[in-house]
Amino acid sequence: EILGSVDGKEVVLQEATVTVKNCITIVEVKQRYCAGPDGGSIDWTLRNDGKEEVYILAKTGDRDLLTTLLAPGAETGMLAVALPAGDYPVTFTVENQEGRRVLGTRTVTVSECPVVVAKATITRDDCFSGKATFDNSGSNVAVTYRVWDGQKKIAETKVGAGKSGTAKYTFTGRQLKVTAVDDGNDLTVVSQDFAEACEALAKPIKVKAECGHVTFTSPAGNGPVTVEYGTRDRRSPDGRFSLTGGKAKTVDTQRSEIDWVAYTTVDGKTVTQQIQDDLPVKDCVAPTPSPSSEPSADPTSIEIPLPPAEVPDAPELADTGSSTSMLNVLLGAGLLVAGAGAIALGRRRR
Repeated sequence: EILGSVDGKEVVLQEATVTVKNCITIVEVKQRYCAGPDGGSIDWTLRNDGKEEVYILAKTGDRDLLTTLLAPGAETGMLAVALPAGDYPVTFTVENQEGRRVLGTRTVTVSECPVVVAKATITRDDCFSGKATFDNSGSNVAVTYRVWDGQKKIAETKVGAGKSGTAKYTFTGRQLKVTAVDDGNDLTVVSQDFAEACEALAKPIKVKAECGHVTFTSPAGNGPVTVEYGTRDRRSPDGRFSLTGGKAKTVDTQRSEIDWVAYTTVDGKTVTQQIQDDLPVKDCVAPTPSPSSEPSADPTSIEIPLPPAEVPDAPELADTGSSTSMLNVLLGAGLLVAGAGAIALGRRRR
């Protein structure tokens, strides 16, 4: 507006609308680095489409982040560092010969850096099964844990931040390890070698239990082990015997299920090789005889006698005194009564 005075009064002499091009553009504002021990950082890019250089001031709250000179026709990236995790509204101010003006505000979040403190333990039940326990209490992100049997992955579980978890597994090798997946890579957390402890059994013992008998068969190539079976109370097993590779042993039992363990003794210490709890012993019951196939009499039918036929007289026959006898067959069935039991070093006892 152009103002003037007529007869002492202020009047508008001329009006016009002028469009002023904004020569400074905010191209991008983003987090560059997460907030680790030294803090995070914010990265932004501005472009100057004007014909004069200007000063740019970046500020968040009462904190000045950076002041820089931006030449005409230039595009530049700038960085603010040592920022704790949090949300930052960044205000950009432009200063030139005409003064200062606010260019705009952009809000960016600086996140905490992932902290992974992966812990794990491997527990061996026997030489073919066990359990892994994962401790993710020191991590602020979820971690995927994997259990490996040599080069073969046999278990995987994802544990949340600050949580713990477990995984049961079976294995055939003797080298077990637990890894934590970090940025797509498997990092070894714990590794154990069971080759020496499990040298007696290269392959698991096969067990068949039915009709009051239990047969233990050790594949060829296995070493000698001691087998105990019966209850979980190792002080009073139902029986004990030695078994070596390529051999089988059958024992009798009156239980409907048994527990058993195969072990070796090294330097006076018992080492569990294979264990099984609550093995069912199949019952054998004689088949029930099928109903008689003889047709039953129809109570609604009436038998009408026929008149005797006339036949020529036959010579008399001597009475031989014949008789008929019935064979009675008795079928019986046996019943197996059971209890549970297993014997294992370092396992539950009762």
